[in-house]
Amino acid sequence: MADVPNGAVQGCASVTDSQVDWGGSLRGRWCFVTAVRAFSNAVLRYNAEDSRVPPTCPTKPERSWKPLAKAEASPSKYPVRDNALVQAGHFKRTNGFTLLEVCVVLFIVAVIFVVAVPPATHLMAEENLQRPIRELQSFAKTARRKALMEDRAYAVLLLDDGYVLQPVVPDKNGEPQPMKYQLPSDVSFEIKRAGDREFKRTADARWIFSSNGLCEPLTFLFQQHGNWVRFGVDPLTATVQQQESFIK
Repeated sequence: MADVPNGAVQGCASVTDSQVDWGGSLRGRWCFVTAVRAFSNAVLRYNAEDSRVPPTCPTKPERSWKPLAKAEASPSKYPVRDNALVQAGHFKRTNGFTLLEVCVVLFIVAVIFVVAVPPATHLMAEENLQRPIRELQSFAKTARRKALMEDRAYAVLLLDDGYVLQPVVPDKNGEPQPMKYQLPSDVSFEIKRAGDREFKRTADARWIFSSNGLCEPLTFLFQQHGNWVRFGVDPLTATVQQQESFIK
């Protein structure tokens, strides 16, 4: 049973036992009702004060990192916190390249191109001149071998646009198709014999290989777009010797 509040006692403090007629007087009934009402009101106020929750200080809500959905999750290996920062807009990751990376790659490609192109151009120009020279050397070796095997002289016709290999004296029974080579249109050559001081360009010079394998000593000068190759031929072996060249 709950304690009696002070208000209930004070409400009936002025009423004495001698003044209250508990048998049925009107004054006694009014005092009784007043005392009961005061008692009940005091009990209700007491219970309401006990049930009141004391006010609490507001606290800062804790920050929670919510992971991204599977559809929005990044396939990278970054933790969930970084993905949350991306979703919040603090920074943004992309799969492309930055302007600085593109510029660096272009610079490296340009350096490689500048370093590699001049040697490649030099090699191509030299190859364009060396190809006709290798063909001439092949004609000379073939003429020497045929002259030794067949015991008759052979000649290499040095024309403006190529070479032709044929015997000096054709066979009465007929000869097979002569060996020919067509020079490139931008390649020209000049020859210098043993008694000449300068190179000369002739339309139909003859380079003779005797039956014993010896040939006339000649010096050749091949030219193409300012590039040139100069070399001599050994009369005993018909091989190139003392070669000099200038390639831009």
